[in-house]
Amino acid sequence: MKLIPTGHKRVRVQRPSHKLGFSPGAVVYVGEAEEGASRMDIVDYGPDHLHVAEMGGPDDVAAANNPDSVTWISVVGLQDVGLIESVGAIFNIHPLVLEDIANTHHRPKIEYLENDIFLVFKMITWDAHNRRLQVEQISLVLGPHYVLTFRESGTPLFQPILERLQNERGKLRRYGADYLAYAIMDLVVDHYFLVLEEISNSIEDIEEIVMLGPDPAQLDAIQQMKKTLLTLHRIIGPTRETISRLQRESEGLLSDIVMPFIADLHDHILQAHDTLEIYNSMILGISDLYYSALSQKMNEVMKVLTVIATIFMPLSFIVGLYGMNFEYMPELKWPWGYPAVLGVIALLVLGMLGYFRRKKWL
Repeated sequence: MKLIPTGHKRVRVQRPSHKLGFSPGAVVYVGEAEEGASRMDIVDYGPDHLHVAEMGGPDDVAAANNPDSVTWISVVGLQDVGLIESVGAIFNIHPLVLEDIANTHHRPKIEYLENDIFLVFKMITWDAHNRRLQVEQISLVLGPHYVLTFRESGTPLFQPILERLQNERGKLRRYGADYLAYAIMDLVVDHYFLVLEEISNSIEDIEEIVMLGPDPAQLDAIQQMKKTLLTLHRIIGPTRETISRLQRESEGLLSDIVMPFIADLHDHILQAHDTLEIYNSMILGISDLYYSALSQKMNEVMKVLTVIATIFMPLSFIVGLYGMNFEYMPELKWPWGYPAVLGVIALLVLGMLGYFRRKKWL
């Protein structure tokens, strides 16, 4: 895809390889989303106040950057790199971090900055109609009193958190920015379990169909599920490492109140990873079952063909014998010769079928 400059410093490429030639720290959007308007929502809150401003601008961000309250800046739509750079300038975010935010092809990771923690997660949802994953990158910057989130789509992903903020007595209102960051990460991990539950149902459906008999359409479903599980492994595995590192190396950066929640989050991601390993084993078992059923079906066909060929061997001998053009063959002159041969052939067929059935070959 070609570079698309617009009025507000908007540059877009589709793949990381297309960034060849850009200097390190160049903020270039790399993703699949269509061109559209970006927006920025601002949430400023504390124990005794909550202020939500949709479609805010850089001036609103600067005004909301209050050390005495928690500020949450949610940027939706990464095509407008100028908006990302303006937020980065206000909060003094390193250009290399801004470059990673605009590139949606990163694996989940954590980076410790001078005063901030930079995290990359993958939000996943399940498209039930097409039976495939939908993946969206969420970049999060955690500062002393603020949280910055960046994502591509405008789906109401954070609506549960916004609803929890309405509760004046809730933990979100009483705790700091690190608890808000935990709540966002917890929401991401919760979606992993929702997707794993849907995948479990799909695997069970595939297994039931395979048990009925092999079919090429089933093989396509198995291969598609293998690709889905591989994608999940590439997401959940690094996410487990990221949360594990956050738990081990964030002493002093996260409050003592939040650290037990991070430990609980780590347990959850371990459970998701273990569940994924079980599903990998299940789909491999179903794949083996499919090929075993296919082999069994082929063996049944070959058995039937072998029985038919075996039955026709003596019959072929008989008709071949009497098909010889010898002059002196007494049976050829016998009036009952033809019916007698037919009778012998019938007895042979019935006898062989009875023998095969007694041997349980049929």
